[in-house]
Amino acid sequence: MAIKNHRVWRYQYEFRNIAGRDDPDTTALVYLYGSRNSLFAALAFVNDKAKQRNPEEQESGVVTASYPMTMLNNVIDMLRHEKPIVFCWDPEAGELGFTTGSEPIGEQEVKRLFSFLYL
Repeated sequence: MAIKNHRVWRYQYEFRNIAGRDDPDTTALVYLYGSRNSLFAALAFVNDKAKQRNPEEQESGVVTASYPMTMLNNVIDMLRHEKPIVFCWDPEAGELGFTTGSEPIGEQEVKRLFSFLYL
């Protein structure tokens, strides 16, 4: 089976305190959507000491996985500031990741530097 790539068009995230868990920490959930507003990934960010679940594809086609909570800021920062972002899923290897498109070095810094001209 080939690697599946999905361009991220929209995302949503939320925090939950899930009752009955051994750890009292909050779980953050990040949902990734494609071009037709279709959910293709649900990522849980959990206590760094909690056991991470291996990524897997559900019957619906949605990929689920968990990451340590310390990774949440990195993922949210990428979702907010980079474009395009592609979510890559390799079902055979059980590996997933994110990548950005090719962009010029310092692109965002130049925009910020001259943003005062366009107020």
